[in-house]
Amino acid sequence: MNLFLTLFLLIGSPYYRAPQPIEISQINSDLVWIYFTDKGFRRESEYNQIINIFTPPLSDAAIQRRLNYNGKIFDYDDLPVYQPYLEEIIQYGAKLRTTSNWLNAASFQISSKLLTQIANLPFVYDIRPIVIHTQTVSEYTAIEKIQQVDTSAYRDFYNLTYEQNYMLGIPQVYYQGFTGSGIKLAILDTGLKRKHTALRSLRIYKEHDFLGNDNFYFRNSNGQIEPLLRLSNLSMVQSPQIITTSNNRLFIFFSADTFAPGQANPCRILVSYSTDQGQTWSQPRSIFNTSTYNMSIPKISVANKDSTCYLVWQDLLPQAPNQPINTLYLGYFINTPPSANINFGNGKSPHLTIKDNNLYITYINYDSVLYFRKANITNIIPSLFPAKQVWIFNEPITNPIVTTDATGEIEIFVQGLRTTTLYHFTSLDNGENFQIQSDITNQVSAVQTLNYNNRIYLFYKDYTSLNGKVRLVHSQSLDGGNTWQEKITIVDNALSLGNYSVIQCSDTIYLSYEMQSNIYLVKSGNFGNTWSDPILIASDFNYHPQLTNLNNRPCQIWIQRGDNNTDYEEGKDFLEQADHGTHMASIIAGYLPKTFVGVAPAVDLIIAKTELHKAISGYTYETITEEDIWIQGLEWAEREGAQIISSSLGYRSWYTEKDYDGKTIPVSIAAGLAAKRGVIVVSAMGNAPLNQFPWPSRYIVAPGDADGIITAGGIDRNKQPWIGNTAATGIGPTYDGRVKPDLVALADAVTIVNANDSTTYLASSGTSCATALIAAACALILEAHPKWNADSVKQALFSTASLSTPNCTLGFGIPNIDSLLKIYPTQVPTFDKNQLANPYPIPFRTTQHQKIYFPLYLIRSPRWAELRIYTLNGELIKKLPLDFNLISVPGRYQDITNLERIGAVWDGKNENGQLVGTGLYLVVFQSSYGKDIKKFAIVR
Repeated sequence: MNLFLTLFLLIGSPYYRAPQPIEISQINSDLVWIYFTDKGFRRESEYNQIINIFTPPLSDAAIQRRLNYNGKIFDYDDLPVYQPYLEEIIQYGAKLRTTSNWLNAASFQISSKLLTQIANLPFVYDIRPIVIHTQTVSEYTAIEKIQQVDTSAYRDFYNLTYEQNYMLGIPQVYYQGFTGSGIKLAILDTGLKRKHTALRSLRIYKEHDFLGNDNFYFRNSNGQIEPLLRLSNLSMVQSPQIITTSNNRLFIFFSADTFAPGQANPCRILVSYSTDQGQTWSQPRSIFNTSTYNMSIPKISVANKDSTCYLVWQDLLPQAPNQPINTLYLGYFINTPPSANINFGNGKSPHLTIKDNNLYITYINYDSVLYFRKANITNIIPSLFPAKQVWIFNEPITNPIVTTDATGEIEIFVQGLRTTTLYHFTSLDNGENFQIQSDITNQVSAVQTLNYNNRIYLFYKDYTSLNGKVRLVHSQSLDGGNTWQEKITIVDNALSLGNYSVIQCSDTIYLSYEMQSNIYLVKSGNFGNTWSDPILIASDFNYHPQLTNLNNRPCQIWIQRGDNNTDYEEGKDFLEQADHGTHMASIIAGYLPKTFVGVAPAVDLIIAKTELHKAISGYTYETITEEDIWIQGLEWAEREGAQIISSSLGYRSWYTEKDYDGKTIPVSIAAGLAAKRGVIVVSAMGNAPLNQFPWPSRYIVAPGDADGIITAGGIDRNKQPWIGNTAATGIGPTYDGRVKPDLVALADAVTIVNANDSTTYLASSGTSCATALIAAACALILEAHPKWNADSVKQALFSTASLSTPNCTLGFGIPNIDSLLKIYPTQVPTFDKNQLANPYPIPFRTTQHQKIYFPLYLIRSPRWAELRIYTLNGELIKKLPLDFNLISVPGRYQDITNLERIGAVWDGKNENGQLVGTGLYLVVFQSSYGKDIKKFAIVR
């Protein structure tokens, strides 16, 4: 009865989903989503405990947007994916690509031959293939600047972009001062080229290149951090290790799936070294490479004696007809590579240590058999002894660790995968025989050891009675591992805890760990009894910290995924990589008066480079143009405070019509979850290929089918559905009968900048263009109504668009922002010329305030500008030159940060540095477009 009740409660729990039937035979891909049943807990009481300590990594802007939308900052979907689930799947040889908290899933590259084993894991809910971007890109036609006949102000100012903007009522609201100021709009696309003159004033708030792959960073013994330029743009880096040899050479070993310079085949193990204590590093050299593309190196282990490094690794070959083949290799290096690699049999998860002239290796075979092997290294070249079977377990085991104590006794620790028990074995006769000790603990993972001051330190992640939480702890033994002291907590109550590394320098233990993609460092100077507060070393997209001892001071490396440069990079990107993203950015925020003006030139852009146009190398096996990268970019942009998402990408691949219900396709689910957090997501309906979908056939690309988003369809210049020569606007409904698209905008010969030139322009067609136009229009509405949430914006758009009743060709029709703002009057002041807003604080009390700020409203960006402070009698007190390069786009410049940057701030002192007296003063704003005056008071 109790068992039945428990099962009933779990099935009905919102924190648990029962595993789905999985058809492995239908997954013809090495790239898959693996969904999990839960997040490490399954009951309401456990959820309440966790949510009370949860602090999501959200920006202030994201918190305010979420609160404004539904009154909540976070919920179950924001909690991290349960890390032990990820660790177990990685143990099978899967390469982790990304995780999605919202989906409670992770994407992996893994052989389909291993999926049956993974599908049977009790915490796996479902497995689905990852799909690629399939939306077609239109051809481009060159166009010339229009020689004006109609000299109206609107047409003269917008010129090439007049028609696409006028169709949405944009010019009229521009001349009321609405340009997208202060609104954060994210573009998920291919990146940028900013060489065109109309793009040189783009306001980039945040950017991240999710395609930049893995880049090494090094923190030297003086605490200085440098990127290792020769160790950048790597793919799928795992198991990085940093070693210091006796002559103070530094080695970085790592496994990867990439190409080294001059290599025609993918490299699996690489090494770089430094002979000047980390100031310069060699080009990465291949230790092990193969033409087998889906081979992987799940784990490597490194140790050194004097100037020789020894390395063991597991080579996973999943194409075996029955079971995957796991081959073990041993390599060694004297000062610098090349290496000699020794194949020493089958097995996995190897680990090694060195004691005097002995090399000790432990590893697993047949999933549940623990082995030990030693080698004599007196003459540097390892002389291997036969392998010895240590123990046969009644469960799969993982993560074996071998070490020695002060007396030379050999200690092996290994973790049970099912029971999570930490087993302990010892040998008193140099590995000839092993005895099992009493179990140390259970519910652990990621075990590491450290020998220091005749003590054995045992570090591990502890999940004991924490209901989905994890802590990093250590215990120590003073008697060679016979007894263990009470565990001491280093990191407590964490919901996500990644890799960590520990070393000893002089009398101090240093430990570095990763949590929520940030790198931290702690230390203990009293044998681990107490630990310092964590120091943040690096933030955002940083993983795999590793420490080494150099001259008794810690040095550190880690991996940063991608970088903060979304621009085209010659030699790294395909020539046309950034073109599409550049085109969309120009529609949204381009600014060159009387030639090319976008919809919202003052908007703050968040650029996520998520889509690969084509690999520069020509190799296609490292496929990264997938929807999991799009989801990663979406979740990041939402955390950074994006109010609007513009995504002109579409995913179809092997999805069928029934999948377009907003609840099935991963990107659609994620887009819907972003909408539930108050983000206005605008996505393309898609360009239906007419040879496959004769118009009007139903056609939609994900995430256009998502619920709660705005899906953009296309029209031509006659306001009819866009039908080109080879493609046409997609039409609905969704599979579950919802009307799509929601709105339409111009998709026929839309003017864009030429991404590969600084002065010329192109015409582009497709629903991508319509998406960018509508997304930018939403920025103008939010600027005019800063208290509105996403639902208010959508309701206003739908109720004021050209159709009162929506249909599946045009949705609610064409939005008109001018009409919308007449029906819903603006909540902020309008303006039609360059002017000053009210200074603040007023009065300016020199005893309370340090500065007074002078907000600016710009309808045109000036070529020069300055502020002047006068007395009422006309005496000039102070000149304040403004950095007009930072006011190069129109808009509202009113927050303290911007005003400080451009110089629109005064400390109340005259040209001689003396505080002025109490009284009324004038501030005059002068620029190339005239002047404006405001009065303000000073009180001393």
